[in-house]
Amino acid sequence: MTRKKIILIQPPLADGTKLLVEKKDMPFGLAYVARSLLKAGFEVEVFDIYGSLYYKNSPFFDRNKVIEKIRTLEADFFGIGALSTQYSYVNWLVSEIKQGKRKNSNDKEQALH
Repeated sequence: MTRKKIILIQPPLADGTKLLVEKKDMPFGLAYVARSLLKAGFEVEVFDIYGSLYYKNSPFFDRNKVIEKIRTLEADFFGIGALSTQYSYVNWLVSEIKQGKRKNSNDKEQALH
């Protein structure tokens, strides 16, 4: 039996033009959730968008790099930890994840035919 894979995502604390909070710590909330999921037998990966290199050389967030990364992730489930102030970003992120899942499903179906 294969283990189910879960991707936990930490979105950025930004308003689209500047960082609202300087990143100093890892997403401890997601780390606690990840540890519980690991203990329950799931395969877990944490994608910390805010702490990643996607802010490299600019305070402006590059969503295209996030889309590229999301399209490479294969998981059975996605979990996103966010604050209410991150709603519009999370809404965008969820639609990108759904698009990526549909695209991957279509690619797999075409490969079978």
